[in-house]
Amino acid sequence: MHEDLGLFSYDKGRKQFVLRQFNSEDFIVQWLITSISDDGKTIILDSEAVENIPKSMRTRLTYKIIGDNEFTETYEIAEPGKDLAAYYVKNFKRKKP
Repeated sequence: MHEDLGLFSYDKGRKQFVLRQFNSEDFIVQWLITSISDDGKTIILDSEAVENIPKSMRTRLTYKIIGDNEFTETYEIAEPGKDLAAYYVKNFKRKKP
């Protein structure tokens, strides 16, 4: 089972939001927000550093807000010299009380 803990912070020196994600599979990823759509409903984060995978691999997270109670998360990965390809797409919905 996959579990992760993600913490956002603001790097004042770079004027950049950073997401640090600690995964149960022993991967630690530092993500930078590289794009936010004009409507604010799509956020793209690209990996800046990933511990415990080859240094030349790249990863990307994309969050798309579907509505007030739903969003998708797409995780992409690229091996050295290759383009990013979807590894998974997950849909999240808020549970009703």
